[in-house]
Amino acid sequence: MPKAALLGLLRHFLTVAGGVLLASRGFEPDQVETLAGAVVAVIGVAWSMYDKRDKEPK
Repeated sequence: MPKAALLGLLRHFLTVAGGVLLASRGFEPDQVETLAGAVVAVIGVAWSMYDKRDKEPK
């Protein structure tokens, strides 16, 4: 699956998860936004490390 498609799906999943958290758990919108930003940042770092793991010169 292309990187752009995967990130698009992740973004939509986080939007749905944020709506569920707002509706059922009483989270504030800024808390959901912060959590979603943190998740995307961590996934971005992990993806970058995974993508570059075999490309280092030996």
